[in-house]
Amino acid sequence: MPETTVTVLLERIETLLDDPPRGEREPSLERLESTLTDGYAQALQLESDRLKVARRIGEVAASGAAAEAKADELASLTLRLETTGAELDQLRRRLASLSARARAVRHGSRLTA
Repeated sequence: MPETTVTVLLERIETLLDDPPRGEREPSLERLESTLTDGYAQALQLESDRLKVARRIGEVAASGAAAEAKADELASLTLRLETTGAELDQLRRRLASLSARARAVRHGSRLTA
């Protein structure tokens, strides 16, 4: 399976969520917030893509195209819609975890300052 922007971003998030190796520090708040920003931007892009695909499904369904061509395109669009939705759901769940991690780092930073 080729790496997508979402896959690479999810890998970055997982790395930040993993406990640091023994003797290493927590990820910096800057890295956490930068990745959150990238993640939220990607989530907005996925949402936009989902809306475009959903709109296209409506257009194809309403078109006068031949039934076979219409069925093929609708099947392809439906798969894209499902895939994009699954990516978006997974990204949102991981972003929620990363946001909690960033809050914990912020809280810990204030305690030591």
